[in-house]
Amino acid sequence: MKGTTKTVTRKKTAASSRAAKPTTNQRPSPTHDEIALRAHELYLQSGCQPGRDKEFWLEAERQLLRGLKT
Repeated sequence: MKGTTKTVTRKKTAASSRAAKPTTNQRPSPTHDEIALRAHELYLQSGCQPGRDKEFWLEAERQLLRGLKT
């Protein structure tokens, strides 16, 4: 069998098919820039209070993950 090439194919299993398809309910994770922008908006809404950057960041991340902008 010199000179012949074998092709190996894999069968898709049900699990691998499910894993390959993203669900429609999933939202993409917010990007760093989106979180930063929302955190800055929260900072401005608070009257530019210093020292709360981590709090604003976490709240911005929470809001964006939930799809809220309150």
